Amino acid sequence: DKLIKVSKEVTVNEKEVINNYELEISCSEELKVGDKAEIVVKEKIDNVVITDFTVFTTEEGIVEYSDGKLTALKSGSTVVKVATKYKGYDLVKEFNIVVKEPEVIKFKVDFLDKDGNIIETIEVEEGKDAIAPNPPVFDGFAFKEWDKDFTNVTSDIVVNAIYDKLEDER
Repeated sequence: DKLIKVSKEVTVNEKEVINNYELEISCSEELKVGDKAEIVVKEKIDNVVITDFTVFTTEEGIVEYSDGKLTALKSGSTVVKVATKYKGYDLVKEFNIVVKEPEVIKFKVDFLDKDGNIIETIEVEEGKDAIAPNPPVFDGFAFKEWDKDFTNVTSDIVVNAIYDKLEDER
């Protein structure tokens, strides 16, 4: 058996099954950066939940374990090993975790002139603000405002330019 160092105090055998006892790990194996995942450890034969265990990883900085949860820190993959003593036996179970960047959701904001023509289409990340283009100049009209709010964008939107007709100065 290969011995592995779990912490300063504990060295365990790398075998997962010793004397028929086996650990069963419940944990999400695919996370996004910032996600937290609870680790539930059970012994399969006796169906006993184990709360006293040590967690370590093969790659530093991908996930962090604290207070019963793994926190995904940066994208990458790592092997997570869980070690415990059960009825005097050293048990170790490992599983892979893949951490991905969170999906960036983008929405389309169409800015239209007074005639309904597209001035500009802008892609905006969810929750961010669109930046309005300069409205076109039309003879006899003065730009007044945009017809709707385009801050904190959470869907595709169409924003129309509102113009006031200028009075003839004769």
